[in-house]
Parts: sequence; C-alpha cells; structure tokens
Amino acid sequence: MAKDFDRAKIDRNIKIYPLFGFLRNLMFVQAVWFLFFQHHLSAAEAILLYVIYDIGATAMEVPSGYMSDLLGRRITLILSALSGLAGTLCLAFGDSFAIFALAQILMGAATAFASGTDSLAL
Repeated sequence: MAKDFDRAKIDRNIKIYPLFGFLRNLMFVQAVWFLFFQHHLSAAEAILLYVIYDIGATAMEVPSGYMSDLLGRRITLILSALSGLAGTLCLAFGDSFAIFALAQILMGAATAFASGTDSLAL
C-alpha cells in the first residue's frame, strides 16, 4: 500500500513539475528591473542591487546543495519557491535600498535552491 501511495505522489509531482519550472522562470521584473529600481534609487544603487543578487546566489549555492541532500529535493524546491515569493513581495512593497537588497538576496537564494536540485543526477 505504501508503494502505491509513493508511486501516486511521484506521478503527480512529475505531472506538475513543468508548471513549477514555468512559474519559477516567469520573472517579469527582469525586463524592467533597472528602470524600476532607478525610479526609487540612484543608477549606482540599482546596479549594486544586481551585484547583491549575484552574491546571494553564489553564497547559497553550496549550502543549498547540502540542504537538497539532507532534506530532499522536494523540500529544497519548496524553499526555492518560498524564497522567490518572499523576494518578489519585498520588491513589490519595498521602498528603500535595504528592502530591495533583501529582495535580491532572497531571489538569489531562490535561484541557488533550484540550481542543481531540479536536475536529474544519474
């Protein structure tokens, strides 16, 4: 009975995974991020936010791989989605450099959580 339940869960996850991938990569802000940030910040601060995103993604790359091994892929992908959601909410409602920096760190962490976790290791 347990194997039937696990198989049903696996089949369901395989069916909905393309939707997860689509939603994870649906980042409208990428097309207008510089203009959006420049509306609230200076050009230098807007560029610095992109650097903060890269640092956040790079800093979380190894820990996120460890979490994927320790907690499992499903939990790590859920953390990726939650981190991305939190970052998006910070972008939507933020009005200062500090909030936008936090958003970029969370978005970088979301990328790192999904990086490698979402690929099949043979």
